[in-house]
Amino acid sequence: MTRALPPFRKYAKFSGRARRREFWPFAIMALFILLVTSVVMPPLGALIGGLVFIPLSSCAVRRLHDIGRSGSWLIPLIAIPACMIIVFAIGLSILGVVLVAALGIETSP
Repeated sequence: MTRALPPFRKYAKFSGRARRREFWPFAIMALFILLVTSVVMPPLGALIGGLVFIPLSSCAVRRLHDIGRSGSWLIPLIAIPACMIIVFAIGLSILGVVLVAALGIETSP
């Protein structure tokens, strides 16, 4: 547990390096807590996800620096799921409009 806390001390430090001993305990702890809270209480999971996003990103960028890669390698890992969530939300809203029209449900009071 104590090995998972140093990324919080380096909250938004994107320069430097992060060894395996710093990155993996933090990443595993963060993902486990996010999974549990998202299943039990989704709003709490979203709040914790927002709080952990920057330290996890900065630690991942520092880990990429440690293995000789640029931090820009992290962009697809963040952008692709974000785009998928946006497309899914748009698809759900279109599906809702189609279902309301097909079932003839009035939406005005």
